[in-house]
Amino acid sequence: MTDKVENIYTALHAVMKEVGYVQKQSSPNLSYTYAGEAALIAAIRPSMVEYGIFVYPASIPDFRTEVYTTKSGSLMNLTRVEVIYRFLHVASQSYIDVYARGEGSDSGDKSGNKAMTGAYKYALRQALMIETGDDPDKDASVERASTGGKKKASTYDHTLAGIIQLGEDLGLDEDAVKAALKGAGYTKWDPEKWDEMKKALATAAVTAKAGNGSNRST
Repeated sequence: MTDKVENIYTALHAVMKEVGYVQKQSSPNLSYTYAGEAALIAAIRPSMVEYGIFVYPASIPDFRTEVYTTKSGSLMNLTRVEVIYRFLHVASQSYIDVYARGEGSDSGDKSGNKAMTGAYKYALRQALMIETGDDPDKDASVERASTGGKKKASTYDHTLAGIIQLGEDLGLDEDAVKAALKGAGYTKWDPEKWDEMKKALATAAVTAKAGNGSNRST
């Protein structure tokens, strides 16, 4: 250890002097390059361990999930999360908190994982000022299709009113929402079953859409 480390500030400064850039990588399945979480951890972990820095999510002020429809008509789960990551210097117990946001979309159950990974990655980059060549301001925004033809994807409170609003945005009226939940075995509102209920509504919406299409005369 070449630097005298007394607190979290001198510890982070020592890491910053050793790690200044992380090379972006490419994937055959993607049309863009990126600096992934694994690459960041591989670059900074040795120095973080050497200078006694421990990182963990101290709090999650906001965690929201929603469903939207892509331009091709597919249903996607979207999670947005706000996380306060704590960078703790083990020896002195001094720390700094870093705020980060993450967003992830997935057709299955991985949107939350992707959102947390994104938040963690940007917290590391922000705290240590790590350059990757990745600048979101250079990229054009990608517009999502609306959920029900009326508005873009909305956030939903994890309440009965929220699940009914979600169903309406998916094209189901209140009676259809209740019927879909009952058909999936949910006879009463249970906030602990939000994700399962959301999937039941998504399935019902796809079924209803397919049924409407098959009923059209040619």
